[in-house]
Formats: sequence, C-alpha cells, structure tokens
Amino acid sequence: MLTIRPLEPFAGQFFGDSGQLEIAAGNLFAVVAALDGIAPGFAETAELKVAFAVDGAVWADWSAPLPETGEVVLFPRVAGGDLSHVGTRVLQRVIVGTQGAAPHVAAAKIRAA
Repeated sequence: MLTIRPLEPFAGQFFGDSGQLEIAAGNLFAVVAALDGIAPGFAETAELKVAFAVDGAVWADWSAPLPETGEVVLFPRVAGGDLSHVGTRVLQRVIVGTQGAAPHVAAAKIRAA
C-alpha cells in the first residue's frame, strides 16, 4: 500500500483535510484514478495543477512503476515547468518541511535556512 499525503489546497478541496490516505496503485495514473474515485473531479485538477513526489523525489512520468509501499506527496505545481534542475536536497527539504504545515510556512523555512 502507498501512503498518499495531499498538501493544501488539495487536502481541503478534495479530501476533507485528510492527513493521509492508503491506496494500492502501480503508477501515478492509477493513483490519480483511485483518488478520483474517492474525490470526483480530482483527475481533471491533477492533470493541470498537481505535482507528485514519491519517497522524497519529484516524479514527472506518471507511467513509471511505483514501489509497492512508500509515500506519495501531492503538492501544487510550480509555475515555470520542469523541476529536474533543482537539487534533490532542496526538494527533500520542501517535502519534509511541509508535513503538517501550510506550503507558505514551508517556503519560509527554506528561505530562512
């Protein structure tokens, strides 16, 4: 099973501020389909507005196989496109820093560090 952690605005908009969900899925397409089954309309939003991190790494390829267990974080896409040039250390700090906090709080922590 995968632990799905939606960050705001997706947690409140689709999942009732749920801190996490547990689903089985082979790739991100299956994750999105499962989440759309729980929260109709999520798939349409995900296509344009959601980025995914799997076990601390941003995944752009929705068809790539996922591990059987792990954590998938849903967070807002950043305007400007590809994040592959951003160091893994920075991305891990963004994802870890946002657990239990609003995204703007995490951004402030990064700027201060």
